[in-house]
Amino acid sequence: MLGEKRVENRVWKPNYFGPLLIHAGKSRDWLDTYEPLPEHMDFGGIVGICDLTACFPARSIRAKQVPQAYWDLAEDAHVEGPYCWILEHVTRFPAMIEFRGQQGMFDVPEETIVGTLHGLAAVGMIEPERVVAWLAGMKS
Repeated sequence: MLGEKRVENRVWKPNYFGPLLIHAGKSRDWLDTYEPLPEHMDFGGIVGICDLTACFPARSIRAKQVPQAYWDLAEDAHVEGPYCWILEHVTRFPAMIEFRGQQGMFDVPEETIVGTLHGLAAVGMIEPERVVAWLAGMKS
């Protein structure tokens, strides 16, 4: 959510590509491994949205055995894997939407975020076309 990386590392491949809400879990157990700690971190809700556009094994990215558009990631410090989810259009919400999460991917009712997305478009933080695409993608 800080715009520092476009890779999210997971141990499993997704069976879904498209709009993806970003949920911050409630656990703070991992904080001692994160330095420096960002000034503002949310816990226990939806903090943003992005597009999950691709997924590759980290070893394939490092060896540049992926489409050329992703070769710039070969030296990226965030490519750890085993699977690297490629995220585009990462947008942080101005305020967290409280929502109980789950492990893995889970469904979120459209009405939970539609107002936030339209609000972001109204103030020029995202293009209205992206809102339409995200909402359409979430229905499929």
